[in-house]
Amino acid sequence: MSLLIDKVAEVLHDEWWSYQARNGRTLGPCRTKETHPHMVPWGACGLDNNNQDRYQACRVLHFVGHRPDLDLGAQETWMEVARVVHEATSEVMKLQGRGDRPQCGPWDAAHAEGPGEHLDQARGVCRLLASERFLPGAFA
Repeated sequence: MSLLIDKVAEVLHDEWWSYQARNGRTLGPCRTKETHPHMVPWGACGLDNNNQDRYQACRVLHFVGHRPDLDLGAQETWMEVARVVHEATSEVMKLQGRGDRPQCGPWDAAHAEGPGEHLDQARGVCRLLASERFLPGAFA
């Protein structure tokens, strides 16, 4: 299971990175609208960031693993998984003392203009889980 957690965590990071890069963000020493220190491959991010991604991965696996009704190829599933990723991200940011940021708010407020990178992350994770033959409801 820990190998699957790391695979999901890496996909979460890679999809986030890809989304950020498409929107003009680049590698930089601090978090700004233009730069971020984690604009690197998952394995180069360091333990703290990797553990944040692992936490998100565990939340996603728990969600999917308890929902036998999910279709991993369906837009509705991707949106539900995107919400789980948002919630997990918000929880981690609050624990890190960054809970005052707009993206830590409720889904509807934080993503009024759309799901952003979370939809890309959800789509990527669902593709991975399907390829790994991880069945929705496996823990139910």
